[in-house]
Amino acid sequence: PLLQSKVKNEKVIPNRYKDTNINILNHHLQIHNYITESNTDISSIDTEIEKFFSSYSYPKPTMKLPKKYIVILTDGSVPERKFSTKQWQNLLDILPKGMNIVQLGRNELSLKHKNLINLINKTTLIESMSIIKDADIAIGNETGLTHFAYLNRVFTVVILGGGHYGRFLPLPFDFHVKPVIFNMDCFECGWHCDKIDESSLKQYPCIENISINSIIEALKLKGFLK
Repeated sequence: PLLQSKVKNEKVIPNRYKDTNINILNHHLQIHNYITESNTDISSIDTEIEKFFSSYSYPKPTMKLPKKYIVILTDGSVPERKFSTKQWQNLLDILPKGMNIVQLGRNELSLKHKNLINLINKTTLIESMSIIKDADIAIGNETGLTHFAYLNRVFTVVILGGGHYGRFLPLPFDFHVKPVIFNMDCFECGWHCDKIDESSLKQYPCIENISINSIIEALKLKGFLK
């Protein structure tokens, strides 16, 4: 049976890999099996898992969206490991005014853009997956739905810190994903940051110092921006 979490109406999916560290592909396989009430076991290479995800048809969301849009995924596991409101707004200020932008997640950020569609707390998990799968681009903090995006062959820019560098990303193969980083000699610290006083910690420096220009350059490289 599924475990109850401390959050109301939220359940925990047991880790069938027991106490071992699982990579993000197996993690999403568990989520998929839970949603579809199936027991698919993929033990082949990682690219086969990608094919599995991208071939699944998710129910369409109830809300009407533009035909072309990008998705921003502004949530993350802990505040210190994700972009601040100011960083996200700086990015939106650079993106074209005519670009349709869909914001997904659970935690509200006060962001402004002419064509911003704020769907924070307005979608189910399955609706979010469907919206992401139909997006032209995804940009997000390193978190579950961001990984889901590139597994579904959506070009994804991932805001990546150094705490678990190499555990989930960067991947040794092309999954339509471009991590953007601020390289530091303390990568793989397990998020035990000794660069600043953690009692006043707002963001880890490897996140705080990621340049908005690195995201823009990634989008230009793929032809999404001129």
